[in-house]
Amino acid sequence: MISSRLLPALALSSILLAGAPACATTQDEIVRTSNQPPALEAREEVSLSPSQHTAQLFTQISDTLDDAAAAWSSGDVDQIMKFYAEDQPLLVLYGDEPLKGPEPVRAWLEARSARAGGLGTMNYEWFETLQLDDYTAVTSGRMIITVNGQNQRALFTRLLRRSASGWEILHDQIALPAQ
Repeated sequence: MISSRLLPALALSSILLAGAPACATTQDEIVRTSNQPPALEAREEVSLSPSQHTAQLFTQISDTLDDAAAAWSSGDVDQIMKFYAEDQPLLVLYGDEPLKGPEPVRAWLEARSARAGGLGTMNYEWFETLQLDDYTAVTSGRMIITVNGQNQRALFTRLLRRSASGWEILHDQIALPAQ
């Protein structure tokens, strides 16, 4: 006779061995990550430790974030979109809205900029950068978005990749308060 505790354990073991689908859900829609491998550019072999010119790369990343905030503050959607990678899968999470690909991101920005006060202005309260190698960095911090005189603090995390044209955002998560 098989114990009543053993059956659930066997069922869970078979699921773990067979594999369960990994996905996130948003209401009734299933959002899955891309099965496509990222396009790799021709580059020298990269180790997981940053090079000796880490301070220079940190300055480049900081300048990129400052320029992206200035583009947001200008309200120019085309200028903002230049900071997002175009040749890799792009995932942007504004508040609780997952946007996959550049066109949904552009549509969200255009809709938000058409509202009273537009996109507002963006400034960083603080951020920290973790440089994974010479081509990859993760930046997290808090930004302040001011719309119609109202400050909204939002935590953010951005995954950046260095390309021939500079640092680009591959993944952008901004925890904006509900409006």
